[in-house]
Amino acid sequence: MNVQTLLDDRKKFFWILHIVGWCSFALVHYIGSFVDNFRDSYIFIIISDAYIGAMLTLPLRYLYQKVWEMTPTKLIVTILSASFVVGITWGVIKRFSFFEFYKFGSHPEDWTYYFHNTLGSFYIVLCWSGLYFGIKYYQMLQKERQKVLTAANMANQAQLKMLRYQLNPHFLFNTLNAISTLIMCEENNTANRMVSKLSEFLRHSLHTDPIKKVPLKQEIKALSLYLEIEKIRFEDRLTVNWKVSEDAEQALVS
Repeated sequence: MNVQTLLDDRKKFFWILHIVGWCSFALVHYIGSFVDNFRDSYIFIIISDAYIGAMLTLPLRYLYQKVWEMTPTKLIVTILSASFVVGITWGVIKRFSFFEFYKFGSHPEDWTYYFHNTLGSFYIVLCWSGLYFGIKYYQMLQKERQKVLTAANMANQAQLKMLRYQLNPHFLFNTLNAISTLIMCEENNTANRMVSKLSEFLRHSLHTDPIKKVPLKQEIKALSLYLEIEKIRFEDRLTVNWKVSEDAEQALVS
């Protein structure tokens, strides 16, 4: 799976970033624990903190999807409020699990100690929210850019087709004028051959998309039909010689 396919699959992309992000948080937290000389059992606290953080931030995704169309002011207030509630909740749970599992059930004398350093948890959750909206806006920008490129491509194709329709009438009028002249000169056989060639050429033109690439052999066939009509008009004044290798006939041209 390439990067663009992954970016297009928003659900899978979210889960990959969500899991990798919280695993990275656990890794950084683990490396930082060496400074404080924690016991080996502290690794379970780190894993627990990362897991709880991942679970608590999951509802934020669905909340943000519902408030996406809000005005910027209301959206910012919602993001700050939701991040604050989740961050404080996560911080309290982290302190509780630290005393319950690492301190073997001992509890602080002052219950407000559970709220110590909860602002740090709030900042982490706020960063999570910022990354969520940043990536979502980036995906929207890429999608809009793709739409612009598609629209530009369609405009170019339409322009080429319009040019084709502008050029064909000139050729058609000249051919019909030549047929009319042949009929007036009572050269009915020649006129009939020209009508047949013109019919075959127009049928080929209408069934062929000028935008798509075709084998050179097919393009030469179309040119041959056109030149056969012109040869009827100009007779010996027009001579065409084709010299194309078999390998070149399979090349794609537009």
